[in-house]
Amino acid sequence: MKKELMLILCLLVLTSCSSQMTGGFNEPIAPCRDTDGGANFYRHGKAIDYYMIHNDYCAGNTLFEGVCATFQRSGYVIHECENGCQKGVCKQKNINTK
Repeated sequence: MKKELMLILCLLVLTSCSSQMTGGFNEPIAPCRDTDGGANFYRHGKAIDYYMIHNDYCAGNTLFEGVCATFQRSGYVIHECENGCQKGVCKQKNINTK
């Protein structure tokens, strides 16, 4: 009986220690948020999740738009900008009003 009680106590202590080391089982994860409201190709922003920040950026005429892929994770949507890409946004078409 004493050995069984000691074994149960040891298991309880080990379980308690392991959950404290890993941050517990109910560790909250922050939701993803997008500062420009989603896939907005004409406004610079970033998608921020618990692990990463995905800033909008250009590579030639290609826009890498940071978006929330799920409630908790962010990623990129790749979009070809018709009028060029600059500083993380697609350039808008110039409209002459003469």
